Amino acid sequence: MSRAIARRIYADALANWPKQDLRPDYQLQDVLRAAVEQRYKTMEPALENEEILKARALQFLVQNKYNERAKASAVQAQRANALATKPTNVFPGSDQRNRRGTKENMVGASG
Repeated sequence: MSRAIARRIYADALANWPKQDLRPDYQLQDVLRAAVEQRYKTMEPALENEEILKARALQFLVQNKYNERAKASAVQAQRANALATKPTNVFPGSDQRNRRGTKENMVGASG
């Protein structure tokens, strides 16, 4: 049963793989299809789950899910980084004006 599922996933992913205009006589999906067929000739039943994972990974590439996941994780990382590097005001009421005023007082006191 798993073999049939993996083969269907492969067939669907390879059928939806974009055609390459640069080399129309040498398509990646044709190379992958031949590799999958070769692997199925000697595949052991114990490797069926691994084959489904490989087929799903290829399907995710076609559906561009890795790009979407990368964007989502990048946004999360940016948010976490922004929260981690956000300056905190330890002393409430100490802002830039107070610092400037202190600096001016120091200049006035020395002169």
